[in-house]
Amino acid sequence: MVQGAEAVDSVEAAVPIRIQLTPEDASVPTPLRVRVAFSVEGEDCGEPSVALTSSDENDQAATTWSLGSHVGSCQLDIRVLADDGTILGLGVVTADVVAGQPVAGWLLPGEVATDTDTLSFDVFDTPLEDRFANLLHWGIQVVEGPAIVLGTDLDEEASRTLVATGVGGGLLDVVTPWGTWLRAGFDVCEEGGSRWVRAFRLADSTAVRASCP
Repeated sequence: MVQGAEAVDSVEAAVPIRIQLTPEDASVPTPLRVRVAFSVEGEDCGEPSVALTSSDENDQAATTWSLGSHVGSCQLDIRVLADDGTILGLGVVTADVVAGQPVAGWLLPGEVATDTDTLSFDVFDTPLEDRFANLLHWGIQVVEGPAIVLGTDLDEEASRTLVATGVGGGLLDVVTPWGTWLRAGFDVCEEGGSRWVRAFRLADSTAVRASCP
């Protein structure tokens, strides 16, 4: 029996793989001293650093799975082989591969008005992507200021929901699975029963209007 595992990592990550071999028949002497073959299924799912090796004195075998550019599920197949090539056992390691670090995308000046406390905050740029154009799940967190941000996943409109709790300005961070990526500013103001939110890059803060639209 081959005991596999599951892994979660990002594109192009090096994932160490160590498997344990256990004979289904308890009377089989150990260590087994068999050959172990590793192969990857799925396009752009990478490759193992060692494709064929032998089990050690602890009936273990190891390789390093260098993930490719694919985001999603990938599979590492394991075959235990006798000296004549007969397959003695099969196993699988699955990987849930996520996007890599962002290389493009930022916040640009924008504003949305509504007559309720729940405001839609739009990102006026392409969604964050890694260098393979894989979309990154990301969110916004308020560092300081009169608002709380809800929502952490990228949706089709690339929008976020802010629940404004006051009037004023503050700072927020764009947050990816890799941590804070960009600090930006925002304003919350109210006029005529509508509440407004403006988000802007800190470099553009002098160009943002000081009063409500």
